[in-house]
Amino acid sequence: MVRDIDHAKPIVDYLKKNLAKGYKPQNLKWALISEGYSKIEVEKAMRIVEEENEKEFKMQELRAKKEMEKQAAELITDEMPVQVEKEGFWSKVKGWFG
Repeated sequence: MVRDIDHAKPIVDYLKKNLAKGYKPQNLKWALISEGYSKIEVEKAMRIVEEENEKEFKMQELRAKKEMEKQAAELITDEMPVQVEKEGFWSKVKGWFG
């Protein structure tokens, strides 16, 4: 698989750059094929880009989930009431005479 990635790197880079610009994958595919790249090479490169994008998306989801959990924990901590121990009546009376 590493060899496939190395061999497909120029195509992968081209696809990433142009997908980021908003070009549609099918248009890029046919542009590469019309430039002389084989359909198999282009499809392999497209799969590599899709897999990398999927991994990045999952990592972003994980980071967002962790951030939300952190914010929720902070929110819960901030909103928890402070327990104030009240002095009982008899303790006050004892204090007056003690």
